Amino acid sequence: MDTTARPWIEAGYVIFGERGPDGIRVEQLAREVGISKSSFYHHFADVPSFIDRLLQYHLERGVELASRAGACTSFDPEFLHLLVEARADLIFNRQLRNHRENLSFQLCYQHASGLVESAVQGVWAEALGIPGQPELARNIFTVVTDLFYQRFNKDQLTYEWFVAFLAEVHGFMGDVVRRSGIRGVE
Repeated sequence: MDTTARPWIEAGYVIFGERGPDGIRVEQLAREVGISKSSFYHHFADVPSFIDRLLQYHLERGVELASRAGACTSFDPEFLHLLVEARADLIFNRQLRNHRENLSFQLCYQHASGLVESAVQGVWAEALGIPGQPELARNIFTVVTDLFYQRFNKDQLTYEWFVAFLAEVHGFMGDVVRRSGIRGVE
């Protein structure tokens, strides 16, 4: 990335994450970055091309996050600590999910999420106690991810919050398993 464009991308990434695509305003970005608006237009033709660059940046970060997730040997604590570090990425990803009626946002969300999901599948299945059932683990991951994006706020993304959230999910799953008679997921 061009080092003179980096401040624009980094500030835009945070603003998009916190306020969504409608929160991207050149004037506000210029104030945030401390550079004139003309510099923005030197790097980006307009706001839509800037948002396209933010999506590309998000995918680059998703590749890096997936690589780090793939190196995790445990879901808790390793992957959970990684998620805390990736707070900005989760917040950005939630905006993509919330605005998935925009096809570009939907595809970016699916791609970035899929990279990380694939990388962490093994430790996730182990954490659930179902290492030999990858399809079930993937389906549960999808449901838990949807619930996660609906429930968190940006100030909650701490290790302790993740542990409490997963304990709640685990308790719910245990209830479902006990009531349904499914074996191997307890």
